Amino acid sequence: MTAGRSHCAGQMPGVLLAVLIDSINQSFFHSRMLRAWGHSKAMESNDHWMQQMRQASSLVETMAACGIRLDDKPASDLVIGCDSMTVLAADAAQAERCAATASDVARTLPSGALRSLMNEIVASEEAHAARLRAWCEEPSEGTRHAKHLLPKPGARPLALEALNRALRPLVAAVSQIFLYSLVFGCGGRKEAAKRELVAALEAMARAEALLERLLDLGGLPDHRRHGRLSMGSGPDAAGRTALDVHDVIIAELEAGLATLDAIADPLTHTLIDGILRAERAARRDVAQRLASPS
Repeated sequence: MTAGRSHCAGQMPGVLLAVLIDSINQSFFHSRMLRAWGHSKAMESNDHWMQQMRQASSLVETMAACGIRLDDKPASDLVIGCDSMTVLAADAAQAERCAATASDVARTLPSGALRSLMNEIVASEEAHAARLRAWCEEPSEGTRHAKHLLPKPGARPLALEALNRALRPLVAAVSQIFLYSLVFGCGGRKEAAKRELVAALEAMARAEALLERLLDLGGLPDHRRHGRLSMGSGPDAAGRTALDVHDVIIAELEAGLATLDAIADPLTHTLIDGILRAERAARRDVAQRLASPS
């Protein structure tokens, strides 16, 4: 390894990536909550979530250029707002945390691509935090829960619990599979990168469906234990970790489904059952790929 690569690797940009992943997950929930509530800033919130995804992509590419392996990430708690004002305030605080972390890394670096990227992230997150703080000064738009096809009395708490327990591993799966798509892309494995990107988008669609139903029922995402990543090692790491991820998701979906009454809450029951079938099919595809000769 060259001196430049060693210096680059010593700056631990993975710390910033972990912070970005938490911020991305929080923004994912909040942007869709604002949309469900009919808030005027929902689109801007979603745009920044996409910007953070691009920042994470650039960071992973830079880490790959420096020869830095992606580390595992423990689960961490998010700050989920209960109305539009607390959502905006929580996202402002998270943006400030991202900016501060990137600034800390930048101060230790010489001029170069990594330092430039850190400074770009600092500028982007500081600007977003300022916008959010300004929005917090505006009159509150309130919170509108669009409750559709409510379950019969007594079934709602079970539905909220079942939806939340499945959301947690699904959202983590999106990050993990997406990161592998970036790793493969940086390594010139275009087909593998495309395959993982498609899988990440499919997992995101399932997570969004669960989140929308949760919000329709007037619930909120559970803030606890989000963003756990297990990147693994070796040539089959993506497949093996994907199997583990699918196993966790399937177990949570099965446990949640077992508590639901299809008559008392047919919509939630049907949704979770459909996602469970899709997860089982996705797991079979991964298992078959691992079993096939390379």
